[in-house]
Amino acid sequence: MSDNHAPLLSFGLPVRNGAPFIGIALDSILAQDYGDFEVVVSDNASDDGTCDILAAYAQRDSRVRFFPSPENIGQNPNFNRVLELARGKYFRWVGMDDRLEPSYASRCIAEMEAHPEAIGVTTYQMHVDDAGDAHYAEYTGERLDSPIVHRRFRRMLWFMSADYRFIDPIYTLYRRDVLMQSHRLRVTSTPDQVLATELSLYGPIRHIAACLSVRRREPTYYLNADLLPDLYQPGSDKIVRPNAIRFAGILAATVHEFPMSRWSRTCCYAALCGHISRLGMRTAKRRLRNAARAVVPRPLLRRMRQWGRSSSD
Repeated sequence: MSDNHAPLLSFGLPVRNGAPFIGIALDSILAQDYGDFEVVVSDNASDDGTCDILAAYAQRDSRVRFFPSPENIGQNPNFNRVLELARGKYFRWVGMDDRLEPSYASRCIAEMEAHPEAIGVTTYQMHVDDAGDAHYAEYTGERLDSPIVHRRFRRMLWFMSADYRFIDPIYTLYRRDVLMQSHRLRVTSTPDQVLATELSLYGPIRHIAACLSVRRREPTYYLNADLLPDLYQPGSDKIVRPNAIRFAGILAATVHEFPMSRWSRTCCYAALCGHISRLGMRTAKRRLRNAARAVVPRPLLRRMRQWGRSSSD
């Protein structure tokens, strides 16, 4: 591929210490049955040999553009970096430990070209943990292709609190110009959910009812406050800890500045209030359950659950 050629599709691959997995991810991208793409790789100061692997791939295949970083800039800035370095009309982040089916690019590009009003396209994805167990579910109900902005916004909020297997908020193919108009991944908690919900304001998101990607299911390490600075932005004192109210506040500000009718804006605010209410009820139930486990004997808890099931029959 010529350095002057702007491909139709850019895959963005942010990496830090991915030596055990990065070859699998790159091989799956380079094996696509669609040819007009580039792979933009930004290595975030790896110290496990990842850079040597990436340099070898870039030397062998001109579609791989390798940009090493001498210092750890943080996970979110590294994700944004590959987006900014990309040149394609369409863009898709790829995790360093994920892989794509060979037809992923061709099917997603065809869907987007057939629907110019759409800003992105989702697919089903398989999640596989380190034990090799697969976690997969298909959701066939209402998705995100409505032409009505507040309906898409409300639906994306629902997805963000529903089963994680139904949709992948970030590892989705989008129009790059829309991503560049957005706030991108911010230094905050759940940045992927914040960005995905913001993107739902911009236009419909299509869906291909096929499993075209496989993701490694990671542990919930991102909830460890001690690890947040390294994940988001080393040295930053502006990191926002996970909190539903803060999540809603960020999105409320986004809705406030986004051009839409007064009615749509009001409906978006109402959807946010409903989302926070649901999360609050869920948190309250979890805390009550944990408190009960701490003070109520296990045999009595089992008997109470049996009573609950029998009374609902």
